[in-house]
Amino acid sequence: MVAQELFLSKRYAQAFLSLYDEKITPKVLDSLCDLLSFLKRRRPSFVLLFCPTLSIEQKLALLQKGLEYYNLADFLTPIVTLLLNHKRIELAKPVLEQIIRLHHNLHEVIPVVMGTSHEISDQEKKELTVFAQSLFKATTIRPTFVVQKELISGIRIKSENVLWERSLASVLDSVKQTLLGPAQS
Repeated sequence: MVAQELFLSKRYAQAFLSLYDEKITPKVLDSLCDLLSFLKRRRPSFVLLFCPTLSIEQKLALLQKGLEYYNLADFLTPIVTLLLNHKRIELAKPVLEQIIRLHHNLHEVIPVVMGTSHEISDQEKKELTVFAQSLFKATTIRPTFVVQKELISGIRIKSENVLWERSLASVLDSVKQTLLGPAQS
């Protein structure tokens, strides 16, 4: 089922992007990521969408409220309506994931999570973004900044394929590995 879900999600996303890719601005992309984050955290929120007594119009009205909150009603209504009509609304989250992933691939954008041990200023964010840009030569990065206190005075830059970390925590882990050996850690 997972392979079929992935296949269908990609097909819906490709069809959607063939029509709407030019309309994806950085602000829309931020809203799509925020909506996706919400869907990952609040999976039970969609229980009503599987209620057979609700009409497609009622389900669409419910979804419109959420889409309006993220300023995506005009943008995502066509794909949501299509998924509802095809009785595939359970694919909403995977389709959103694929829309974001395929858009990044089309435009050679690498989403990067930049973790720091504490809050950093806007200037430090800019400097860190420039540094991360040099790690991913000749591509555009899309940074997301998070505080990760477990880093203990450090920085972690993570993409889908690359992990770069310089922190006191990584140094301590290295010392622990050296002292205890690989069998005891």
